[in-house]
Amino acid sequence: MTGRIIEVERNDPRFWLIIGPLCAEPSVRKEVGGPISVLPGDRWFVALGADGQAIACGVLRRGKPGEAALAHAWVHPDHRRNSLHAELLERRIDAAREDGLRKLHTVASPEARSNYERHGFVETGKRGKFTVMILDLAP
Repeated sequence: MTGRIIEVERNDPRFWLIIGPLCAEPSVRKEVGGPISVLPGDRWFVALGADGQAIACGVLRRGKPGEAALAHAWVHPDHRRNSLHAELLERRIDAAREDGLRKLHTVASPEARSNYERHGFVETGKRGKFTVMILDLAP
């Protein structure tokens, strides 16, 4: 992996220093399908490059009781094809299991769909070019 993955919460003083540039970057917003929202209770997982800047991120966002969504998955173009997306996905799945969640939902880009499928997600629908997917975490 090219960067270390940390979890950073909204009340962490470093949060906006790390996440802010991603939220402001038009190319990132376009790739994730819209504005990047930051909600209370979000669990942000971020890979940092050698310079301390975010090179990848993903969010575990609670929804209905026992469920969460995986949102805002993004990897900097210079760091793609090196398993970083898979590592962030695995960290968020592990966090969901630790939290006792039963289901994870996501909307996958065409480029990321196969990664989600390798981790057990199944298609439940389409949203434009994106694939709506779910993972059952129940034992």
